[in-house]
Amino acid sequence: MDASQTSASRATVGLFDSDSAGLEAARSALEQRAPSVSVVIAASSWGELLTDAAFPPDIVVLRPRPDDRVSLPYEARVCRIVDASVLAIVDADGEDAESARDVTSIVIAHSLDEAADLLESWDAAVH
Repeated sequence: MDASQTSASRATVGLFDSDSAGLEAARSALEQRAPSVSVVIAASSWGELLTDAAFPPDIVVLRPRPDDRVSLPYEARVCRIVDASVLAIVDADGEDAESARDVTSIVIAHSLDEAADLLESWDAAVH
């Protein structure tokens, strides 16, 4: 099986984290902990995510930061418009956790490890 066949059988993931140092660490962690999915986008800006040739992926992982200019509910709605599933990594008691609960069709994780576990089970459920 060649690389194109492998990625075609796996769920594709787009990762958005405006903290570029956190972005690379998160991408590496997801690739190690969730090998059944393919991280096809790692973007440190909302525009970078939306204009990537691989957008929309099957699943968008959002990691909101306090200084983000675009709100989590808006990001989630844009992703849902293009039929991408949304997984948000938020602090359990943070402001983003509250706003994430107000958005329908969004899955919430409270850590990168939990997100990776959810991605693994998500891919198994879809494929």
